[in-house]
Amino acid sequence: LLLAPSLRTQLGRAALAVGLLGVAGLVGVSRVVLGVHWPTDVLGGWSLATFLLPLAALALAALDRTPSDRPPV
Repeated sequence: LLLAPSLRTQLGRAALAVGLLGVAGLVGVSRVVLGVHWPTDVLGGWSLATFLLPLAALALAALDRTPSDRPPV
């Protein structure tokens, strides 16, 4: 989410998203395989991230507004 604005092309952003999703998937699977988490723990973490990521994106977009983008008070 923080790196995406620095990438200039949609292809670069898509590659970043796919790479990060792959890393998250592998980490989750490795936690279950190593026996340090139950599968439901991993699914819960992924679900929480899926819910919070759009909220974080909205917050980041709101903070990134320039004064001219803000509506008049």
